[in-house]
Formats: sequence, structure tokens, C-alpha cells
Amino acid sequence: MAGPYRALKTREASGSLVRYVGYNSTWLIEEAFDLKPYQVLISQGLRQSADQSIYYEITARTSENTEPTRALTRAMLRRLLTDRFQLKVHEEKKEVPVYRLVSRSGGHRLNAARWTEPCSVHIGPAADKANYEYRFENCTIDRLVGVINQLGPDRSVLDGTELEESFDINMAVRPDFRSPDSDEQVGTSIHSALRDLGLSLSPGREKMVVVVVDAIGKPTEN
Repeated sequence: MAGPYRALKTREASGSLVRYVGYNSTWLIEEAFDLKPYQVLISQGLRQSADQSIYYEITARTSENTEPTRALTRAMLRRLLTDRFQLKVHEEKKEVPVYRLVSRSGGHRLNAARWTEPCSVHIGPAADKANYEYRFENCTIDRLVGVINQLGPDRSVLDGTELEESFDINMAVRPDFRSPDSDEQVGTSIHSALRDLGLSLSPGREKMVVVVVDAIGKPTEN
């Protein structure tokens, strides 16, 4: 997929048809194995060989009169990753470095949700041309944590805020897939963007079952 990426990590199902739009190879692994971002370990070398800046659109169809349930389409994705991406994985229980999203000492500066519709996240290039704008409407903190994990911090992010209510959040930040040219502004780091919201990423470690990626490559042709 070519940018700008207005639809990232979107699953659409209709009848026997299912589409995955705006998924890089790591997100495909998370979806295929029903994992959180911090449960997938990929070495930097493998990330580069798989090129996480490439976003795929995958369309598949189940057999006639078969509903594309999440369990069924995840099994289909696992086969695709094995056959086309040459994916090999194994499970381990490991203590891994993480960030915990927490409120800063002065408290968060998040706005209570004004919307009654279900949570929605809108993504698009910001006016400054260096950042992307992320707008959350009536969303809980776990949706913000999910987006932060997609932005490419150097370790996985967990929710440590203990906030349960829904918020409207506006955030401008340079995501991992946006590599500005030398004559462009550098853009806002995720740490700076969170500071403006009264939040921060606190480093720590967590023991958990993870999937370790042993091999993955660019997909072969159909």
C-alpha cells in the first residue's frame, strides 16, 4: 500500500469475503496468532529483512456459505504467513523490556469524551507535513496504547494508567513509517506528544509468554 495511510490495521468482513487493509508483517503475525504487540519478538535484523514500512492489503474468501469468523481467518493468515512470508516461530516465557504508559506527576491532561458513538480513530497527515495526526473519539486508553505500539517505540507498551473512562484525544507525532526528507521538519517524538497529554512512558520489565520469530521474509508472488 502507498501512503498516506488513512486506514491502518483494518479488518473488513462481508459475506464470505474478508479484507485486511494496511497491515505490515508484524501486525499480520499479531492478528494470525491473536497476540498483543508486546508478545511478538522480532530481531532488528529480521525487521529490516521483512521491511516493516511496507503495508499490505490482503483479500481472501472462505468456502461457500462459510462465515469468515475471526478463528477461521486467523488460521488462513497463519497458512499465508508460512507459505508466502516463510514464517517460522516458537513460543517462550521470557522477561522482556517494556514501557508502561502512566500519568505524569501533575496528572493527565486528557479530555473526557463528548461523543456517544463507539470509539473511532482517525489518522492522516498533519498540516505541518512532518507529523501524522491521530484523533481518538470516545476511546479508552487501551486504544491509545495500541496506536503507540504501532508507532514503533523501542519496546512494547503496556497500560499502567488505571484509567477506565473514555476520552477524546488529539495527538500529532511522527510515526515509524514516516521518514522525512532532509529538508523537512524532524517531527514530534512519541515521548514529546505524550508529555503534552500529561502522560509518559516508564521503562520496566515484564515476564510473559511470547512468540519469537525465527524467520520471516518478503512475500513471494502468488
